[in-house]
Amino acid sequence: MFCSKCGAQISDDASFCSKCGNSMAGVSTATNESWEHCEIQYVTKHSLLLTLKARFYAEAIGPKGTYCAASSDVWLNHTLLFAAHHRPTSEAYEGVVQALVQSGWEPVAEKGSAWFNKRFRRRASFTGHAGA
Repeated sequence: MFCSKCGAQISDDASFCSKCGNSMAGVSTATNESWEHCEIQYVTKHSLLLTLKARFYAEAIGPKGTYCAASSDVWLNHTLLFAAHHRPTSEAYEGVVQALVQSGWEPVAEKGSAWFNKRFRRRASFTGHAGA
């Protein structure tokens, strides 16, 4: 099953989530697995000039496993990802957020440690995931 707070996959008999500590008391496997969860992260690559480039992507997890739910089209200088006020960075980030919302994802209150680690959820029966 999956944690209803952070989306981590945990054993069906777990009392607490091993990632965030959320209590799983009273959560049935059937109900819990009806949601997919994702978090915006970043991935890096080396450019031709050996500078490190990065872009945002939303890693999703659901009953069918892990997949990329959305990603930014623009590769940015890696150091700029940590500057939320930088216009190309904020535009790339907002593009991923908009793509998720248009695909039926809804934001949740829980966030990760970095400013861009926004988390979302949607019903697993929602169509359109690339891994389906």
